[in-house]
Amino acid sequence: MEDQPYVYEIFIATSLERLWKALTSTEDTKKYFVTLGAHSDWKEGSIVEFRKNNGELDGKGEILESNPYGKLKYSWNDVGDELAPSIITYELEKVENEDVVKLTLTHDKLMGRAYKFWPIVLSEMKTLIESGQPIFSWSKKNSS
Repeated sequence: MEDQPYVYEIFIATSLERLWKALTSTEDTKKYFVTLGAHSDWKEGSIVEFRKNNGELDGKGEILESNPYGKLKYSWNDVGDELAPSIITYELEKVENEDVVKLTLTHDKLMGRAYKFWPIVLSEMKTLIESGQPIFSWSKKNSS
């Protein structure tokens, strides 16, 4: 079961453009991704790094697919992780006749890695996008 992909779907009252920005902006990711800021130019073949507020590298990977407002896929390894990279995919889909986007996250090739943080991260992102206010105390510190 550990090697089964983890899939999580969430509906967010936003535009495709705003959700893409939330996934790819260093400033936005620091607010909802447990204090980690994503750093990349988001082009296929480029490196993506997640850094703590103090600049320390937490993990990195390679952009495997980048289709703005549609799909973002990258490999991932935590610092010190010697396993083969896991694969994280975000798929964005506009809900017809609604100002809502369905976000599907797939975390594949887990090989025993943690994945239970995803509902927290995505719920925080959803709440920040929809209301501008964070849920969790760690996020409140990074939103000010």
